[in-house]
Amino acid sequence: MSPGEPARRSDAPRRHHATRHGLALAACSLAFFAAGARAQLTPGDSLTIRGCIARAWQLAPEVFAARADQQAADLDVAAALHNASPRVAFQTSALVAPSGFYDPALTNLGEYGVKLVGTVPVRDGGEARRERARTRLVAGGARTGVRQTRRDVALRVAELASGILRTSAEIGRREEARRWTESVMSAVASGARAGTRSPSDALRLRLELEGTDVDLLTLRAARETLGRALATLIAPDSLGASITAIRDTLGLDLAPAAEDSARVLERFTTSSEVQRAENETRVARLELEAAHARRALHLDLTLDAGLAGTDLTRWIPPDVAPLEAHRTLADRLRRDAGASLALDLRFPLVTPGAGAAVAAREAALHAAEARAEAARRGGRQEALDLLSRWSLAARRRVAHQRSVVEAAEHVQRIQSLYLAGATTVLELLDARRLLEDARGRLEEARAELRLAILDAEIGR
Repeated sequence: MSPGEPARRSDAPRRHHATRHGLALAACSLAFFAAGARAQLTPGDSLTIRGCIARAWQLAPEVFAARADQQAADLDVAAALHNASPRVAFQTSALVAPSGFYDPALTNLGEYGVKLVGTVPVRDGGEARRERARTRLVAGGARTGVRQTRRDVALRVAELASGILRTSAEIGRREEARRWTESVMSAVASGARAGTRSPSDALRLRLELEGTDVDLLTLRAARETLGRALATLIAPDSLGASITAIRDTLGLDLAPAAEDSARVLERFTTSSEVQRAENETRVARLELEAAHARRALHLDLTLDAGLAGTDLTRWIPPDVAPLEAHRTLADRLRRDAGASLALDLRFPLVTPGAGAAVAAREAALHAAEARAEAARRGGRQEALDLLSRWSLAARRRVAHQRSVVEAAEHVQRIQSLYLAGATTVLELLDARRLLEDARGRLEEARAELRLAILDAEIGR
């Protein structure tokens, strides 16, 4: 017995316990996410955008599937840890060849074997090690896939929730415009009855009111559509539901600070795309190593113990001792019992195409390294673009806020002049449209700023 044998036997229970622990952990995780997917939102619940993202990370079917893939890959890693361990198998065979059918020297009148066979891979050219490394790389890719799926889901939720906020703000502006039009119509109707206002003014205002009503119907339908799309990600069991009660709790007053820029650059230069490209580079190196190993030496040690014998045309062949007449089946089995040891050595001398295979894997490695470098540069460029977009949206919000204040003051002046009879209803409606356009541009800038902030938080 070698000194390493007791240690190997003592490690086996721990590896077995780790495997069982991994299986139990995977089952518990799957059960947790399945239970979470049944969570419901009660009517009237309102969520922040960050709250929606958190729910989507827990409940979105895409994230659940990606986590299941990751757990499967982790269990493959646990299984691959044992690929270099000795293998034990029960092996049996039997062949009966009666005399006169085949050459007895070839068949020995049949043969049989009942053995317990153990195989130990002494030297396998690194196949077991590469298989373990490959499963770890696959597991790393699965973890990157979870991160990428979470990112994609978060960005989709952020876009939907921001769209709901923007549509709700537009609905609020239209409702406020409707109330303003009704108040002006009331004054115009009184003036028309007194003969101081033209009936055409009341008609124009009524047409303006009808157009606003149509816009409100369209906007509410669009908000319901966005709410249904959001519900499929944060409440997948609520079939047909529409979640539109979203609160805006993001601070939209500041441009990105220095620490924000550093955080964004770090997140984007270590993005899931970069990690995936680097993982593909490691896989390419592993495949290159495997191509080189096609000429490697392989050595297996096989030990077996059991029964093996010939001449199955009779229960007890004549050469079984003892030589006297009273021979038994037990005498035969004692003769056939034994053990053996075998070494299986394979050393390839000629491997056609090995050079081309190595060259192909080297080219694939160069391509993977180039893609990884491109991914790192692309991540940095994307981070800089996001910071620029964030800063621009913050400046636009400030500028449009001033425009809204000025347009509102202009509406008040024109309305006072109109009620005093110093201007026309067309100028009044034009001033109101200028205010609505300014408010729309402000809301657009707020939406862009909101998405830039969330994009920076979510990362890549």
